[in-house]
Amino acid sequence: MAPLISLPVSLEKTRVDRETGQECFILKYTGEDLAENLSLREKLFQEYGFELPQFDDEAGPEAYLHQVERLTARKPRWKVKRQMTIALLSFTKMLLVRDIDPKNWPNATNGASALMDHAIVRMVFEGVPNDGGGASAVAAEYQIDGHALQNLPLTYDADSSQHSALIDALSGKNLVVEGPPGTGKSQTITNLIAAVVAEGKTVLFVSEKLAALEVVQKRLKQAGLEHFCLELHSNKTQKKHVLEELEKRRNAQFAPPQGLSAKLKTLEERRQQLAAYADLLNGVHGNACGLTVHQVLWRAERYRQACRGWAATQEIYVADGPSSDEAAFQSRYDTLSRMAGQYREIGGYGAEHPYWGLFIEDLLPGTDLQIERVLKQFLPKFQAMATAVDNAPAFLQSGPFRVSASTASALLNVLTAITPANEGEMAHEMLPQIFATDDPQGQRAQATLSSFQEKVDKVTGLRSYVDGRLLAPESLGETDRARALQLETTLDGLRLLAST
Repeated sequence: MAPLISLPVSLEKTRVDRETGQECFILKYTGEDLAENLSLREKLFQEYGFELPQFDDEAGPEAYLHQVERLTARKPRWKVKRQMTIALLSFTKMLLVRDIDPKNWPNATNGASALMDHAIVRMVFEGVPNDGGGASAVAAEYQIDGHALQNLPLTYDADSSQHSALIDALSGKNLVVEGPPGTGKSQTITNLIAAVVAEGKTVLFVSEKLAALEVVQKRLKQAGLEHFCLELHSNKTQKKHVLEELEKRRNAQFAPPQGLSAKLKTLEERRQQLAAYADLLNGVHGNACGLTVHQVLWRAERYRQACRGWAATQEIYVADGPSSDEAAFQSRYDTLSRMAGQYREIGGYGAEHPYWGLFIEDLLPGTDLQIERVLKQFLPKFQAMATAVDNAPAFLQSGPFRVSASTASALLNVLTAITPANEGEMAHEMLPQIFATDDPQGQRAQATLSSFQEKVDKVTGLRSYVDGRLLAPESLGETDRARALQLETTLDGLRLLAST
């Protein structure tokens, strides 16, 4: 069985029966017009060549049922039953089929079909012939500032691509706006509807998905344009609701906004300031490399991030920087890269580096080997000096002993002046003259030297005393001879044996 006529009703929950605990509902007529079963009409026509009569609201359901009975009287097993059944029915798609039926469209005065011969319909199904110019199918973005349509009444933000799409649409061009989710398509549609409504035109917005309609309607409501929106086709639309919306719109009154001119003037000033700032950032200034200010700033920031902590170690001023082109910049960049590599290999640059003071401009082949031989020759002396410096605090009974180049040179000159050519002629009593009389550390050093001199004099006296009293080596036994030779070696190491 299939219904011939549908009566729109709704089930409304009223209460819960206290005795049975069951919920109670009311079957209520929605007020919508009665409608025939469009799907059944199309099925009977396609499969059986049978065409149902047209349903007339004024004649009523009974007259329509009698018509169907007369037409199906000779059809075996076809019967019209008078019964009512609650069901979920939707003829939305069949309404679309009826809308695109060419027979339901009037012909123009020249006999052309208003649907099939319409320019936009033919363009959708046939496409646009290629003019041979190689034009891109993707529309180019306009320079918004200075454009005739730069001051569109936008209800939401729009970037340059969205604004360009609005300019094409308002200019009468047919276009397709595409993009992944979240790129602002519904926002662009909202701006387009608002701009067209501002021109006093009517917009028909259709969508395959109800969610898209609801998103745009919500945005228009948030922008204060809900009075200009009328929902016509959805599963919630009712004739009564449509009439109420029309009544509400007819009775709506709108007061002119206060201070709009001043706000528009301020908006234009801010727009010009931002445009000037954008032009400055996107312009080429002060360089011959063709870089915009934006590119220069970001390139400098990338280098600064790469330099990290030592970015402020050295500031380099390049006098001809503004006139240097990209090739000159790359050449200097390569030079600095090589210097940086050498710096990492050397391990530093400054007075603390062992090679500080060695400034060789031309390092010829073999020079490095000569430097290596000199360093190996003086290495023991450097090590002895380092040992002496380490022992100086204990000898002088002072704090840490630091020797700079200047103090070492002065000390070396003093020691050279007081050192005799012959070690035997050392005047120990002259050593205290190195220190000032009011120097506490000098006084302690003088006491140490005096004690040391006394010990040296005592050893010298003892050596003179025993010099003629020792037996000859050949008169000693093997054990005593070995011990005497060991003692001689020790004294010789202390430089306490008389030279012969």
